[in-house]
Amino acid sequence: MKPLDLNGEQAPHALAALRSVALADGRIAEQEAQMLAVHAELLGFDGDLDALPPLDLDALAERLPDPAHRAALVQRLVLMAMLDGEVGREEIAQTRAIARRLGVLQPAIDQMEHFLAGRMRLLAFDVMRRSFIAEKIGRVWRDEGLRGVAKVARQARGKADPALAARYLALEALPEGTLGRALFEHFRRHGFALPGEEKSAPEAVLFHDLGHVLAGYGTDPEGEVQMAGFEAGFMGEDGFSVTVLALYLFHLGADLNLSAKPSRLRFALEPFRAAFARGAALNVDLRDWDPWPHMSEPLDEVRAQLRVS
Repeated sequence: MKPLDLNGEQAPHALAALRSVALADGRIAEQEAQMLAVHAELLGFDGDLDALPPLDLDALAERLPDPAHRAALVQRLVLMAMLDGEVGREEIAQTRAIARRLGVLQPAIDQMEHFLAGRMRLLAFDVMRRSFIAEKIGRVWRDEGLRGVAKVARQARGKADPALAARYLALEALPEGTLGRALFEHFRRHGFALPGEEKSAPEAVLFHDLGHVLAGYGTDPEGEVQMAGFEAGFMGEDGFSVTVLALYLFHLGADLNLSAKPSRLRFALEPFRAAFARGAALNVDLRDWDPWPHMSEPLDEVRAQLRVS
C-alpha cells in the first residue's frame, strides 16, 4: 500500500474524508470506527473524531497537494467503503467524488461498481489483472520470457508436470523440522496438490504457501485474512491489491472463481494489522525469494534469516 505520511495540518482533513465514506450509508460500523481510530493514531491526531468538521473537498485538495498522498488516501477510502461488509451506492459515490476532486484514478472504485451490480466475472478479471498475481507473472516474463509465461499458463490449467512434481515429492524425505519437510506437510495436510501434480496451482504462486509455512497462519478464512496482511506487509505498494482481494473473498463473500471458497465478515482489522507488521519486518519480498537453497535448513533458522517474528 502507498504510505500515508501526513503532518498535523493535513491529518484532520484526511480523517474527515475517511469518516465521510464511513458515514455515507448513515452510520459508522464497528470496523469502520476501528479504522478511523487506527489512522488517527498513525497520523498523530489526538482530537475527538466525532467532532471533526464535515469534509471540505476544496480544503482537502489544498492541504494534500502531493499526488502520492492523494493516491494513498484514496486507497484507504476504498478499504473503508468495503470494511463494514456491505458496499453501497452512497459509499461508492462518496469515494468517487473525493477521488475525482483529488485527481486520482483508482480502478478499485469501478471494481466496487462491478460487485454491486453482480458482474462477478468482470470483477474477477479486473481484480486479478491488477493484482499481485499479475505482477508476479510480469516478473516471470521479465526473467524467463515467453517460455516462462507459457509454463505458468500450462500449470494454471492444472496440467501435470511429473519432473516438477518429483522435485516436490522428494521434500518428504527431508528431516522433520526443515523448511522443505514443513512445506510438503503443509500441502498434504490441507489436501492441496503439490506443484507439478494434476490440478496444482502454478509454481509462480508458491510464495503464498511458503508464507503460510513461515508465518504459521491457517488456511481457514481467518488464517487467509492474516496471510493477506502478512503478504501486504512485504509486498509494498502491491499490498493494496492483496488487501482488496481478501476483502472481496473473505468479507464480502464474492465468488471470484478462485481456489479459495468465499465467506462473509471474516476480515478482522487488528489481526490483519498484526500480520501486516510481521510481513513488513521481513528483509525480502517472498515473491523474489528462492527457497530451494534453504529447503534442508531448520524452519526456525530460515525464519530467523528472513526476520519472520
